[in-house]
Amino acid sequence: MHGPHLMLDCHGCDKQKIRDMNLVFDFLDKLPAQIGMTKMTLPYTVWWPGGTPNDDGGISGFVLIAESHISIHTFPELGYFTFDLYSCKAFDRKKVIEIIKQYFGPTRVMEEFVHRGKLFVESKATAVPRPRRAMARA
Repeated sequence: MHGPHLMLDCHGCDKQKIRDMNLVFDFLDKLPAQIGMTKMTLPYTVWWPGGTPNDDGGISGFVLIAESHISIHTFPELGYFTFDLYSCKAFDRKKVIEIIKQYFGPTRVMEEFVHRGKLFVESKATAVPRPRRAMARA
C-alpha cells in the first residue's frame, strides 16, 4: 500500500456531537462519497465506557474504503478526537477538514500528513524494463 495519510487532532469540539453515536456513524457513512472515495462496508462504531488510564470513554469508528480506511476516536470529556484517512488515491485535505468542522465544530485542528510507501513507489518508478527476447521460429 502506498499513498497519502492524513492524521488530525481535533480540539475544542462540541462535546455532545462527538458523544453522538448516530452523528459519528453518519459522518463516516457520508464522508467517502463527499471526497471521491469508494465505501466498501457500512461504518462500524463502538461506544467505549472508559475506565482505563487517561480514558473517560468515547466512540471509536471505522469505515473500510476501496482506497484503504478512515477512522475516528472521540474523547467527549476532553472535547477532542483523532482522525485518520489513509488512501492510495489523492484527496483534498482542506475539503476533509472543512467537512469535519461542519460536523463537529473543532476550534483547533492539528494536522500531520505523510506519503506512505515511498520505497514501493520508488521501486516501481525506477524499475528498468527488461528487453523482450525474440521468439525463435522453427
